[in-house]
Amino acid sequence: MTGLLAQVVAQLNAAIDKLDALAVKAGHAQQDVAEARRNLHQLASGSENPKLGLAISKSGTAVDKAGRLGRLSSNAAQHLANYVNVIAPGSAPTRLDEDRGSPTGERVVAEAEARGNRAEAFLRRHVKKADETEGNLQDAEQATTAGLRELMHQIKSGPGGTATSTTGR
Repeated sequence: MTGLLAQVVAQLNAAIDKLDALAVKAGHAQQDVAEARRNLHQLASGSENPKLGLAISKSGTAVDKAGRLGRLSSNAAQHLANYVNVIAPGSAPTRLDEDRGSPTGERVVAEAEARGNRAEAFLRRHVKKADETEGNLQDAEQATTAGLRELMHQIKSGPGGTATSTTGR
């Protein structure tokens, strides 16, 4: 194979690798969005909020488009591999080896850990917000209680009256 042809084949093989990786990531994204859609559906149960209904609808579209992206990327990689094999027979990568097609166990574990880390960060943020909200509610309760005490004191000792009655002798 000539130097220029080898360079073209190498570039096409790199493109095939990237398309295969994109197809795998799109598949994972489709699964993540589908799970989020199920959670949204549970959250919206009994709610008449139109924004939740719109979010569910949009997430369904996202699931479909992520799946389509995965299929189109995989098809494009297959077409490129076929083309590479026409111009230089046998030089296209095998499409289901370690970094293409189905991910390796190590890659699945790494991606799962990354998703777990994102989930933990999400939970930490919401626990912090819940703690802040609890603190704000406690402050509001204390302020309300103090205000009611002051109001009751003013009512009892209103203008011309006192909270305790004394009898004059």
